[in-house]
Amino acid sequence: MILCFIMEGFCVLSKRKNKGGTCKLAIDCLTWYIHCHKTYLMEIIWDPLKQIKLKIERGIDLDEIKELIENENYFEVLEHEARLDQGIIVLEYKSYVHLVPVRIEPNKIIIKTCYPSRKANKKYKGGDK
Repeated sequence: MILCFIMEGFCVLSKRKNKGGTCKLAIDCLTWYIHCHKTYLMEIIWDPLKQIKLKIERGIDLDEIKELIENENYFEVLEHEARLDQGIIVLEYKSYVHLVPVRIEPNKIIIKTCYPSRKANKKYKGGDK
């Protein structure tokens, strides 16, 4: 098993400079981190004010999202097209597919936000219910 640390724009696994972003192998490492977070004490955190805002505006509880991620109840982890330092976790929450942009840092995953996606719901569940 290979351990990958992502620090200061350098992915140890790929042994190449990232130019300010997250390489494809780093996304694979994020998937591996999620899988092994309990063993290596990976912390999943977020901004408490963001949690309140999401709860009020969208009815989304980040504690429940964290639990889904910890239990590996997600479809996949994608590269973020616009933000090179982030990945996107695709998961089902309250019977609808949601996207969860996360920032990858050493020993922690930072949840940036969570939102429902009609396009992802159609792709992963075969319809827009």
